[in-house]
Amino acid sequence: EADADSFLSLHGWGVVESLHAAKKLHMEPRRLTILGAEPEITFSACFGGPFMVHHPYVYAEMLKARLLKHGVACWLVNTGWTGGPFGVGKRISIRHTRDLLNAALSGKLKDAKFRKDPVFGFDVPTECEGVPSQILDPAQTWGDRDAYNRHYRALAARFIENFKLMADGCPPEVLEGGPCLLEVMVEK
Repeated sequence: EADADSFLSLHGWGVVESLHAAKKLHMEPRRLTILGAEPEITFSACFGGPFMVHHPYVYAEMLKARLLKHGVACWLVNTGWTGGPFGVGKRISIRHTRDLLNAALSGKLKDAKFRKDPVFGFDVPTECEGVPSQILDPAQTWGDRDAYNRHYRALAARFIENFKLMADGCPPEVLEGGPCLLEVMVEK
């Protein structure tokens, strides 16, 4: 039995952190749908929406029950771009991805300090051995902070719009658990 598990994504816009802890399990159905592909964002509930016979929330609750039953920590790992979107930035180093994944799965991050992503609400570790701190804060890897903010907010807006397709059938705590597009901008 594992103490931790992970979900991989390939995010092509370069604004999602490399690793986040999925601590709020009632939010999982929304988190599992943000996985984008390059160069165009696509959304697929549970990685196979057309083949799922039940509402995505049903599968999210099944996952949540298993994670809770076995005491498994869940981590979302982004293996996509940093420093800019596809075509501008570069892929996150495989070495950094491995270091993040190994630290998460081995339990080394259990007592780590976390920061809260201001839009998506992810719990993001502030440091991980062998990984530059800016990899854990994608805004720090962009040369143009205004471009980062535009992409960051645009991704959140696309996510919010896409989730409207699944909102029926989800309880209030899930509906309230997604990105928040207040006037959140990353400081220069």
